[in-house]
Amino acid sequence: MPQASLLDWLQKPKAVISDTQPTNPVSNQPFLAKRDAVSAYTPALTTRPASIPTRQDGTPASLHVHSPPSEPPSTPPEPLFSSLRPLAPNIELVPLTPALLPAFRRLNSLMLPIPYPDSFYNESLSDEAISGITLLALWHATPPTSILQSVDSPAYSPISVNAVDQPHLVAAIRCKLLSPPPTSSPLLHDAISTPPTLYISTLCVLPPYRRYGIATHLLAHTTSAGIQAHNIDAVTAHVWEANDDALKWYTKRGFKEIGREKGYYRKLRPTGAALVRRSVGVMDRLGMEGMTG
Repeated sequence: MPQASLLDWLQKPKAVISDTQPTNPVSNQPFLAKRDAVSAYTPALTTRPASIPTRQDGTPASLHVHSPPSEPPSTPPEPLFSSLRPLAPNIELVPLTPALLPAFRRLNSLMLPIPYPDSFYNESLSDEAISGITLLALWHATPPTSILQSVDSPAYSPISVNAVDQPHLVAAIRCKLLSPPPTSSPLLHDAISTPPTLYISTLCVLPPYRRYGIATHLLAHTTSAGIQAHNIDAVTAHVWEANDDALKWYTKRGFKEIGREKGYYRKLRPTGAALVRRSVGVMDRLGMEGMTG
């Protein structure tokens, strides 16, 4: 009976999709690895993957994943800006300058197990787009007059502070922009302008300063800069698959895992990486206006 068969097929029960959320989010402190031994404390490790095209600094040319999990639509993440607690008055956020470049190199060398080439640091200064989404945190023994500098403030000069109180670099974030993957139809790609994605290349905080919420402020300010200057629609990062604490750190800040890359970290065991993504919503843009206004 063809009609009966059609009715039976239409009435087949559908599979139930589970939408469980991660539990036990970590505190507001970033978790990072030491240089020679990768522990469970690394929020973003970026190195040259074995299976996908890369750029000079080892970050992916585009964000393709092999098997993204299927999830039902969910509510937008809570805006980063609404949950920011004030920074300690000793902490100053500043852009990267030539004077601070050696300290930035030392911080990455100390905190990350992956060496970055000279081109990575040269590009951080010379590329206007990258320098605008790279931000450093300085610690002053005595709080400076300017507690917090915005991303678009004039270049920081160590001469501007008390010579007795030379600040030292305690944290940094370096991002870059990734273009969306090409569509199958060039005409469609030209007709619809897809915003770029903000990709976190490195994020480091020295251990004694992890209780101040610096990493969340760095993330929020670079997201704000990306929204304002480039109209980004998402923020992404790769996280070592064995780094449960880092995955929880990102999850608490609205990131979702969208896929896994086997063999991404060739020098680590296990070698896989989770790709996490956080969409930029309307509330993020409203929060950004409050931050920069």
